[in-house]
Amino acid sequence: RLNVISLQIPPLRERLHDIPLLVNYFIREFDMRLNKRVTRITEEALGKMMNYSWPGNVRELRNILEKTMNFKEDETITLKDLPEDIKYLKDNKHSFNRPFKEIKKEAVTHLSKDYIRGLLSIHKGNVSKAALKAQMDRGNFRKLMKRFNISAKEFR
Repeated sequence: RLNVISLQIPPLRERLHDIPLLVNYFIREFDMRLNKRVTRITEEALGKMMNYSWPGNVRELRNILEKTMNFKEDETITLKDLPEDIKYLKDNKHSFNRPFKEIKKEAVTHLSKDYIRGLLSIHKGNVSKAALKAQMDRGNFRKLMKRFNISAKEFR
């Protein structure tokens, strides 16, 4: 009989302090096994991983890191390397402690930034075409670009 000792281990989402340890362990493991030179993860990427609920627990974390490292060419795992559901995850755990106006302003700012960057990307940095598509005056579009520190040159 195998069920001699029963261990109750809380889910990974309840053991956030374990995530950095596990991530670093798996990075070392896959670095050796896959013969990669990946040695670290950015704070931003790790922060997103700590906000994820990990329904698949440690096995899901391990699989995501293995898949990520299979495609890595440089030494650092960044936010852009992570799966979409983790990459675009909002930090909702702390949002309920802040006023709605603050959360709304942050969300609108983020959405506006992404929208402008997306339009400029589609139109290869052409501000006139991007503003036209947004149904905005070119001057107002430029003001938003300046406010968000976005340069059309990035997209050419």
